[in-house]
Amino acid sequence: MRFYNLSYEAIITLAKIVAEDLGMQPINEDRLLQELRAYPPMPVIIDSGDVQLWVDRYYVAYSLETEKFVHYVYIAPEHAKEELFDLPELIVNCRKTERVEMMRDIMHQLKKVGDKKPYLTPKYKRMMEKP
Repeated sequence: MRFYNLSYEAIITLAKIVAEDLGMQPINEDRLLQELRAYPPMPVIIDSGDVQLWVDRYYVAYSLETEKFVHYVYIAPEHAKEELFDLPELIVNCRKTERVEMMRDIMHQLKKVGDKKPYLTPKYKRMMEKP
């Protein structure tokens, strides 16, 4: 499977793999597809209490209740560019140290994305490549 501009099907497959890996309830694929196709595009947020999963056309990410960080699993170049443009100003204007740390960590993750090729974490790339 190639990982350039993930299709809706690939994003849904990835979201299902991440949800299962994190011990979340199974994802309603039909509902998720409907949400991904909606206009204007909005991220789908799935909250299990312990885990919050964000699924969007341009990224899949999660956060654990026990941590203060966001873990990007998939990031499209369009999303990375947009976030990297906005984050420096947000960091400068933020007054909470833990939020600044989280935003710096997000910037570090976003910088892994190339200009034309999306980033997919090695762990979940391997899981998607399994037959």
